[in-house]
Amino acid sequence: MVDEAAATALRTELNDIQTNPQNPLHTGFKNNDPSVSKQIDEKYKAVYGSAPVEIGNKGITLGEDPAVEEQRAEEKTRLDVEDGLKREWGVDYESNINVAKEAAVKVFQTVYPNREEATLMLDRFSAVFLAMGGDEAGIKKMLLNIGKHWRD
Repeated sequence: MVDEAAATALRTELNDIQTNPQNPLHTGFKNNDPSVSKQIDEKYKAVYGSAPVEIGNKGITLGEDPAVEEQRAEEKTRLDVEDGLKREWGVDYESNINVAKEAAVKVFQTVYPNREEATLMLDRFSAVFLAMGGDEAGIKKMLLNIGKHWRD
């Protein structure tokens, strides 16, 4: 987790380097001096970790750790799927999700009694389903249909 106070201080310092001719690093920044770039990179990494820093004509761009970006994208996708299914299923959302979860456990633990193996196979199944053009909502709907079939 990024310390917001340190991040704010870093942004202020980087702005000063970019815009203040009195800053000792300003000239080196303007001339793309590798030693200044290295100093900025070290300051940035001290606050943000391994996320990329781009120094160019438009100034200093603070990137974000790719792992954090990926995690945010996955969370957004999950929430989008959840919202779409809530709209489609309405008041039945919670019960449908529970039936889908039960079906997933039944399907994969029947073949793979070890829960970790079952989870791994569910993940693999999901990846194949997605690679074939399916989506997260489709996986949940399919598991719901399997679960309802078993209940009937």
